[in-house]
Amino acid sequence: MTYIGIIDDHQIFREGVQSLVLQSGNREILLSSNTLNSCSDEVLSKLDILILDLNLGSQNGMSLIKPLKTKFPSLKIIILSMMEKEIYEKQALGLSADFYVNKGEAYESLVNILDELEGKVVGQQTKVVSQDDAWSEILGGLSKREADVLNLMLAGKTQKEISFDLNLSVKTVSTYKRRLMQKLKVSNDLELFSLYNSLKN
Repeated sequence: MTYIGIIDDHQIFREGVQSLVLQSGNREILLSSNTLNSCSDEVLSKLDILILDLNLGSQNGMSLIKPLKTKFPSLKIIILSMMEKEIYEKQALGLSADFYVNKGEAYESLVNILDELEGKVVGQQTKVVSQDDAWSEILGGLSKREADVLNLMLAGKTQKEISFDLNLSVKTVSTYKRRLMQKLKVSNDLELFSLYNSLKN
C-alpha cells in the first residue's frame, strides 16, 4: 500500500486529484488539506508521497519543501502547480522536491510519476516473462508500468497495441519505452531482445 497526501487550497481540484490518484495502483489517501498547518506530524510521517501546490494562500509551498524533506527524508514530494514550470521547476527540485508537474498537464504526467514512484516506495520488483534470477535482478529498477510495457514488447506487440492494452496514449508508451531502455542500457529493440535472449537461453 502506498500512502498519499494532497495539499492544495482548492477543494474541487483536490477532489479531482484524489479521484485520479485512486484510479489505479494500491493506494490510499491519508491526507487531503488546504494548508500544511492543519496536518499533524503523525499523519505526515506515514505518507509515502505528498502532492503539494505552491500557492497555498497565506503559505508559500516552495518554503515548505526543505523543512518537510528534513523532517521526513523518505517522503517523495510532487509539486503540482499552475505556476510556470520553466521558471519554478529548477528551484523546486533544488530544494529536494522529486517532481514538478504543471496543472495543465496534470492527468497524464501525474499518473506516470505516481506509477514510477510507487514502484520505488513499495520496493516492487516486477518479474517479467519468467522468474530467472539474472533477468529479475536487471528488472529490479523498473517501475510497474515500465515492466508492463517491456512484457508486451517482448510478446511482440507494437506501441499502438501496447497503448490499447494498457489504456495509455502512444506518446506515454513511448516515454516508458525510452525510460526502460535507458535503465537496461540498450539503445534499440534489437539490443533489448539480444539482452533478453542472452539471459534466458
